[in-house]
Amino acid sequence: MVAFPNVPCPLRIFEPRYRLMMRRCLESGTRQFGMCTCLSSDEENFHEYGTVLKIRDVQYLPDGQMFVDCVGERRFRVLTKGIQDGYRTAIVEFIRHEPLARDEQGDDVRQLLRDVYKESVDWIASIPPMSRARLVHSLGNIPAEDSTSDENPASPDFPPWVWYVVAILPVDQRAQVCFLPMTSLGECVLSLRRVLRYVCHHGQSS
Repeated sequence: MVAFPNVPCPLRIFEPRYRLMMRRCLESGTRQFGMCTCLSSDEENFHEYGTVLKIRDVQYLPDGQMFVDCVGERRFRVLTKGIQDGYRTAIVEFIRHEPLARDEQGDDVRQLLRDVYKESVDWIASIPPMSRARLVHSLGNIPAEDSTSDENPASPDFPPWVWYVVAILPVDQRAQVCFLPMTSLGECVLSLRRVLRYVCHHGQSS
């Protein structure tokens, strides 16, 4: 699983070490933790880019498992890795995207955003009804084109709809993770459009 800013990320926590980590996140008051994608079965081999998740709600089961309702916040890059009581820790630096210029180049990117948003909406509408219903149940509908994060309106990141579409792309996680280091909104949306058109051309599973 890959976590992205402003995208819901429901988790089922069953391993004791991660239940301990969750309890510490809640008890500390931060209700936050970082999530990186493992690139292989070796837990040491996790990607150097990830996303901070905010815990919104927790449900406890009789057997000790936890259903944790999270939403992505900020992206980060791992600087150093560590371990504490069996779970992975890291020192990170946060990623900020480059602000759009108030010139012709910035206007081009704004037009690109409008075009790719429309392509995204059309693609989502083409998803088979049952699959689309599961998607909406899990993540909600695509955010509005001009939306900002409800949790953090001043979020220093790309528009929420961009990350929503990246999160639901029917591609390998390694391809999705490639979006996390991006700081140029124009380059990110161009890459998103290329993947969208590939998916539309080659079809998708139901």
